[in-house]
Amino acid sequence: MTRSGLKRSNSARDPNAFVRLTAELDATAQASCDDEVWQLARCAQAELAADRRVSHRVAPVDLLVAAAAHRHALGVLHYDHDFDILAKHTSLDFRSCWLAKRGSLY
Repeated sequence: MTRSGLKRSNSARDPNAFVRLTAELDATAQASCDDEVWQLARCAQAELAADRRVSHRVAPVDLLVAAAAHRHALGVLHYDHDFDILAKHTSLDFRSCWLAKRGSLY
């Protein structure tokens, strides 16, 4: 359950749920993806591609999230090993925080 009592789902199931979900999303802090974030994401992908020690197969959205976290001095709460790769093997500087112990939610 979320703060408003709306059960977690991928979408709103009716107009009232949409209003509640929209209010929750509007209350969430946003980190903009400006041109610098896009450039940081491109540079991070290039860094991974040049490093033969690690996989460069990181989802584009993960690159953007990590770049936005770097740009805005934020951490990333996740359940995705890609963020550890990005934090360790690129120049992006952000805190990678696992939501739960890796492998425990499957």
